[in-house]
Amino acid sequence: MTKLFTLFASTLLGVISFGQTTVYETGNGTSDGWTGWSTPVTSNCSGSINGVNHYQFTGTTGNSYSLETYRQFNINSNDIDIYLDVLTQDATIEIDYSQDNVSYTNIFSQSVGAGYAITNFILPTYDPVVSSFYLKVKVSGVFGSPSSTNLYSMKINAVLNSSGTEEFEIGSDVLFKNGMFQYFTSTTDYQINIFDQAGRLITSEKNLKEFDFSGLENGVYFVTLQNSEGDRKTLKVVHSN
Repeated sequence: MTKLFTLFASTLLGVISFGQTTVYETGNGTSDGWTGWSTPVTSNCSGSINGVNHYQFTGTTGNSYSLETYRQFNINSNDIDIYLDVLTQDATIEIDYSQDNVSYTNIFSQSVGAGYAITNFILPTYDPVVSSFYLKVKVSGVFGSPSSTNLYSMKINAVLNSSGTEEFEIGSDVLFKNGMFQYFTSTTDYQINIFDQAGRLITSEKNLKEFDFSGLENGVYFVTLQNSEGDRKTLKVVHSN
C-alpha cells in the first residue's frame, strides 16, 4: 500500500498558491506573544513579553548570560520545519527536544557573532517521532551594546498526516491518494518538473494535472512548479510502497 508524506521546501510568490499547514506561530505579528511557554530560567538577565509580542531579555554589557524556556506541542506529523528569529549578538542559539520534559536532546545549535541584528534560524524536516513532545529554546552569550536579546517570531510548519487513511490534502490545490499526485488550479500556464534525489529528471510537462508515483522506486522525489512569471515552488515527496 502506497504512502506519501510531503513537505514544502520553499516559498512561492504569485499565482501558484498553496503551502504547508502552519501548526504553531508566535511572536512578532501574532496575538500569542510567547504566552504558554514556561517561565524562563535565566542567568545574569531578566526577561519579559513586551508590547510588540516578543520576548526581550536584558542585562549588563560585558556580562555572560543564559536563558531557556520550553513548551509542549501536540503535532501529528512525520516532518516539521521550525523557524525562529532572534535579535542578538555574540551568542549561541539552541533548540532542544524531549518526549518527557526531563531528558532533552539538542537538535539545533548555531552561533552569531558581533553586530546586533535579527538572525533567521531554520531547522528543516525534523521528525518529532511522537505527536506529543517538548521544545526548549536556549540562548547563551555575552551582552554587547545594546545589552539585550530578543526572541521574535517562532513558527512550526508541517503537513498533518491523517492516521489510518491514504488520502490527504494540502490547501485546496494538491491531493495525494494511493500514490497519485493531483494538482487543481485555474492557472493555465505553468510547468511541472519531477526529479529524483540525485537530481535526475523524471518528467517535465507543461500544465501537468496529475502524476502516478506508485510505479517508481521507493525514495525521495522533488516536484517543482513554476508559473509563467518565474515564481517557483518545490514539493518534497518521500515515496514508499
